[in-house]
Amino acid sequence: MSNKYTDGLDQRYIQNFQGKDDDGNVKGSFGSADRGRYDAYAKATQGLDKDLAFKALDGGMTFGDSDRARYDKLVSDRDSAAKAKAQADAKAKAQAHQKGTTNNVDSSTNKPAEMPKQETPKQESPSNAVTNGSQRQDITQDNDINTNINGDNNLVNNNQDNSIRQYGGNTKTFIYNGNANGNPYENTPVSAGTMAGFFHDEDSPGSSAAFVDRYSTMNRDNQKRYKNPGIAQTSIQNAKRNEAINFDNLDQRIQDRSKASRARSTTMAGEIFGDMFNFKPQDFKAPEAPEPIKKPSFM
Repeated sequence: MSNKYTDGLDQRYIQNFQGKDDDGNVKGSFGSADRGRYDAYAKATQGLDKDLAFKALDGGMTFGDSDRARYDKLVSDRDSAAKAKAQADAKAKAQAHQKGTTNNVDSSTNKPAEMPKQETPKQESPSNAVTNGSQRQDITQDNDINTNINGDNNLVNNNQDNSIRQYGGNTKTFIYNGNANGNPYENTPVSAGTMAGFFHDEDSPGSSAAFVDRYSTMNRDNQKRYKNPGIAQTSIQNAKRNEAINFDNLDQRIQDRSKASRARSTTMAGEIFGDMFNFKPQDFKAPEAPEPIKKPSFM
């Protein structure tokens, strides 16, 4: 039954903190002592998963070190299970995708199905040559990042790059019809291919653009590891945790030393010149006026 002591509390947990008799049965209603035990438990488990923390309590009324150890074990087991499930799901997706692209298999014999034979078309002249330079790239990604953070004042940086690029080459076809006289010494396919430019490197605008893009992209990808703004903050945090000097105390000591130096200077001045702060000069008394100057006689 709810009362003023149970207002705002999770009704699932309050019975655990009530007083009990020798048989373990709840005794009386939820009172101030029970509320005190509940509040102490809530303070000790602040920021933790409520369900796991109550499970780690294991029927007790106070959340101590042993309960925290059980809680950490429960959290670790939960995270491990979630990670294993995520890996299993990713593996299942990859297998499903791979299953759709594997070779055809005869289900009755579990052997590769026999492919129909294809006859090679006879090349009658160079004009019949057909080149298929198409490219295809199938990409499947499942790169979720799951991060569980417990506690305060944590520094976490999660970075992920899923860039995918493909650079195609040149597709050339060279068909050489030998000498009709049947003399093999008159056949010069290499010379003919060279004169036709078959062995010449591709220098088209598309090839030049691919060259520039390839190396500029490689450079950008190489620089990404230095792009994380959290590196500087992480270094500051790590350095702060390993400080060998307390800079606040050092600054206070420097200020105290200057004050001590001024105090010693004042003491030494007093020993030399006396207590100048208590020096009282005599009252000023103007001197008597001098006699008037007599006018000299030039006679």
